[in-house]
Amino acid sequence: MEPISLTIVIPTYNRAEMLRENITSLLKSDYAFELLIIDDGSKDETEKVVKSSEDPRITYYKHPLNCGYAKSMNEGIRHAKNSQIFLCEDDAFILSPDEFFETLLSEMGYKKIVATHLLANGKEIKPTLIERFKRFFAELFAREVYVYNGHKRKIVKFCNACLFFNRDEINTRFEESDYMGNAFRIETDFQIRARKEGAKIIYNPRLVINHKRYSTGGHRVRDENKFFYQCMVNHITFLRKHYSRWNIYIYTLLKFLAHPKKWSTIMRVLKAYMNIQYTDPIITSKSSASEVSL
Repeated sequence: MEPISLTIVIPTYNRAEMLRENITSLLKSDYAFELLIIDDGSKDETEKVVKSSEDPRITYYKHPLNCGYAKSMNEGIRHAKNSQIFLCEDDAFILSPDEFFETLLSEMGYKKIVATHLLANGKEIKPTLIERFKRFFAELFAREVYVYNGHKRKIVKFCNACLFFNRDEINTRFEESDYMGNAFRIETDFQIRARKEGAKIIYNPRLVINHKRYSTGGHRVRDENKFFYQCMVNHITFLRKHYSRWNIYIYTLLKFLAHPKKWSTIMRVLKAYMNIQYTDPIITSKSSASEVSL
């Protein structure tokens, strides 16, 4: 048997059919990778779907309870049989796997994180002029993070969640306690700390990923206000860790201007921040927070 070239880590939660499609697509490749599925306490047929394949490249771990995205990622990094790890998602599909892995492995170097190019449901992500205008102020004043997704290979500060690195060279892991379970800002926090450790993020547009749930992301909250609240909490947590408090106030002001109908939700988040503790029942319950993981 060929030596394993890398481990693909896919955390998943209650997406059995999408995972089935993703596994089938990946196993068409001839590469000798390990496909490590971390089941974060799914209640659907995820386990049955994974175990229905007899491909020896698949390794499966299941949490008895839903623990959240960050813990699942760290479990995957820890249990991987290979130190070269590609972190993927159950709704992120690799296009042309053989070519993808060849390019991916050719990029590997000391303390490098290799970033990928993201499609939304098979289409290029092209922000409008108005969106670009909003992004400029959001990035400059509120430290919002918008990743580069162009057609030029370059060193970047941030990238999307599908990335490749060597765990023996980069000690940074995902923060399991500071953020809520919907994963918003967990990846960017990881990337900031990895760069402080000396890592460089190399973006390669040839590494194409098709995100099939791009419009909604990975959240599990049907209530739009609740999801909006949770995203704000995570972003303020992110700003508090890495930037000044003035960025938090500017961020909140911009949210007021962009979402005037959500002023009551924004005030709840700001009040929680001013108290330096989150007392809202939406986020004090571990179970409710973890339900939106992945």
